[in-house]
Amino acid sequence: MRKKLSVFFLFALLSSANAQVYDYNDNCRQIHEAVIRLEFNKANSLIRHEKAINPDNLLPVYFDNYIDFLSLVIGEDEDSLRLLEEKKEDRIDLLRKGPQIDPYHRYSIAIVNMQWAFARIKFGEYFKAFFEIRRALKLLEENQELFPDFLPQYSGLGLLHALLGSIPEDYQWVSDLLGLK
Repeated sequence: MRKKLSVFFLFALLSSANAQVYDYNDNCRQIHEAVIRLEFNKANSLIRHEKAINPDNLLPVYFDNYIDFLSLVIGEDEDSLRLLEEKKEDRIDLLRKGPQIDPYHRYSIAIVNMQWAFARIKFGEYFKAFFEIRRALKLLEENQELFPDFLPQYSGLGLLHALLGSIPEDYQWVSDLLGLK
């Protein structure tokens, strides 16, 4: 019995040694500030640094997407949308590897979906955008139930609720069809 417990704890230790995390540390705060200020070169440099010193941290993946989203919306280049779209699913797959018990897990995946939805709306891809909005809303609502004190999620929820509330009556059937209330 003792040998089995030792093997179990050794396995648990080894499997958690390479575990992915969401670590919103000081470096990530600086990345976030640089992204919001549209200082993409600085943000990219900080992201590379964070990936080098904390390779298991998934938040740089989130910030990479944030930069791409803002670049798309500001740059208005539809060709870039196609090029960057390939990265979206890879990023979501990476974010899904994080611990589900962390409030950043659902939040980061939701925000990536929401950002892509807004980029798609800008370029007239409404159908795909509706599905991404639906995914984002469901993830944020789940996160709200699990982590009601996690404040970052409320900006995303507020934005999505405002967006859904502004859909003209003539198009309410689309939101009803997709289960968006």
